[in-house]
Amino acid sequence: ALSDLSVNAIKVTYTEPDQASGLIFLAQEAARLGLRLMVEIPALSPIQPDMEKAAMLIREAGLASTPSVCAILFHAEDFLDTPEERRRLDPAWRQWLIEQYGSLKRAEKWMGKPSWGETGSLSGPSADDLAGLERHAMATIIYRRFAEDYLSRQYGRLTRFVRSLGCR
Repeated sequence: ALSDLSVNAIKVTYTEPDQASGLIFLAQEAARLGLRLMVEIPALSPIQPDMEKAAMLIREAGLASTPSVCAILFHAEDFLDTPEERRRLDPAWRQWLIEQYGSLKRAEKWMGKPSWGETGSLSGPSADDLAGLERHAMATIIYRRFAEDYLSRQYGRLTRFVRSLGCR
């Protein structure tokens, strides 16, 4: 038995509405066995959330009222690995710099360089900069601070959203 192995929780990934009945069955069996479920929902991505789909999945499986569900997990993903992934954050990067420093010009003064304008417009750092292989240490530190702040805000947004659906 799983309890003999000191297992008290199971993590499952829930991606499509047609999985709801299986998840409901699993939740009932988990409750019967004294186990808890942690349900990861990829639609609850901090980088590319699909709130409509997440709400539908949560409602379809009745997760808000399922006592054996101890956690709804946000989808963890790498998001700084490629230039394309970093470019998705460029609008938020621009907004954050203005919010933190008052203007892009002041932000660039603090960073000691222009804001990585590969295409002539604001963009995030190169892979070499992020790996610490380039000479723009302060700019990279500021970008990492942005990324952490961005994720924190997104996690807060997702948490409020899940709670608004009745989940604890």
